[in-house]
Parts: sequence; C-alpha cells; structure tokens
Amino acid sequence: MPDRHGPMRVIFQNQEIPGTTWGDFEENTPNEVLDRTTRGILDVNPGWLGTAMTPGEVAAVQEWFDVSIGGGETDPAERFTASGFDGTRESLGDGEYYIYFDATVEDADTDDDLTAIRIDAEGADGTSGSIEGTPSEGDTAATIEFSGVDPFSDPVSLPVNATLSAADSDSNGSFVELQQKRIDPPS
Repeated sequence: MPDRHGPMRVIFQNQEIPGTTWGDFEENTPNEVLDRTTRGILDVNPGWLGTAMTPGEVAAVQEWFDVSIGGGETDPAERFTASGFDGTRESLGDGEYYIYFDATVEDADTDDDLTAIRIDAEGADGTSGSIEGTPSEGDTAATIEFSGVDPFSDPVSLPVNATLSAADSDSNGSFVELQQKRIDPPS
C-alpha cells in the first residue's frame, strides 16, 4: 500500500533531488523507515497535506496512520462561527443616521487562535468606515465580541452595507469574510 507514504512523496518532490525519482526512492527504502518518517511528518501537522496529496493517498494515510487530513480545499470561513451580527440605526433627522453593530465570532476549529474581527461598512452616500476588535487578553482567543460599535466617525445615509470578517493564526492575519448585513431606512 504505497499510497500511505504520500506525505513523504510531497516533501520528496518539493526537494527536487537530482538523479532519483520518488518511485525509485520509495521502492528502495524499507517500509519501516518510510512509515516512521511519515509518522513524524504527520505528528507535526497533517492538515496541510490534504491539498498536496491525491485522494487515494489521503484515504490510505488516514486509514493506515489513523489521522484526519482533510481531502482538499476547505472554505476558510469554516474556521469561524459568526452569530448575532446585527445593526441598529439612530436617526439624526434629514436622512442621516448613526449606525451601531453587534457581532460575536467564535473559533470553530477549536484551536482558540482568533486574532481579530472587523466590520467594514459603506453608506449610500459613499461614506465608508471600519472597526476592528482584538482579544481582550493575550494575542489570540476563542471568542471576540462587538457590542454597539460604530465603524463610522460621522453620521451616514442609509442603506448601509456591512461585512463581518475575522482573522486567526491559520490565516496569518488575513481577514476572511463571514457575513454581510444591510441596514435599510425605516419604511
């Protein structure tokens, strides 16, 4: 069952070792050595291998080594759970409003590495604003909340379109879009 050495194939092929091929290397190396090395690779972090290996290799590695790898691209937003993303408006008259947002983002992949959440918003008059929240303690957290935050420094015209995003250690600080919200004028 040579597919179980897929993690080693990925690393081997990325090294471009001259004068040999993966097939030759795998054939001439004892399975015990290949298994021990593969186990070491999997102990580090098997998740990244899902996109680099073939589906057959993923299945063989998961069965032989009893690990979960993930069989390909996953939606980055699945690392987060967003709830309570809502906005309220406070009228100032003349069609201008202060806008306040609430939102909670939890780390869905349970490694508690949430680094920030952000709301980007734009009003009908082209005014844009953004507000970012970080963990209350430490560099990362399992949950970050917004309560009554205003991404604008001045009143805006409705409708307002807003986007809730989050970042974690897995995304190296890049924000992943989670939900959108529209606040319309009163009817």
